[in-house]
Amino acid sequence: MLVPHFGLLLILSGGALALWAHRLVRRHRLAQKWPKVPAVVLKSAIRISEDSDGMSFIPEFTYSYSVDGKDYRSSVHTQGQSLYGDREQQARKLVEYLPVGLVVSVAVNPEDPTSSILDTGFPELWIVVRRFCLVLVGVGILILVTAAA
Repeated sequence: MLVPHFGLLLILSGGALALWAHRLVRRHRLAQKWPKVPAVVLKSAIRISEDSDGMSFIPEFTYSYSVDGKDYRSSVHTQGQSLYGDREQQARKLVEYLPVGLVVSVAVNPEDPTSSILDTGFPELWIVVRRFCLVLVGVGILILVTAAA
């Protein structure tokens, strides 16, 4: 009876993570069509996160921008680090490339100016995560179908 539960776990967890990754990739693609406005980088730093898998180096940014005379602030970026190479070095280069005080262009949702995104590169990782999770969902379905037969 444990096998069907495992299949269901794969479907639910893989599906949830695939949807999350899809949302990030889709937002990046939509933002490519949004109008760009100037923004000022207010924070440019690396957050170091340590867990059982080791250390993660996560670039974090905060920026301010104006639309129609109203000021906004956001920390959303495309999370565009490459899958290949030293993740710490990539994060450090990105933070050096976008220092505090730099004026950059950010894409702003024309329907909701509170929604913006700083383009820090193509989100390769999230495309791979989405594909891998869809495979997990498929395996989970296969397990359920096989267990039911």
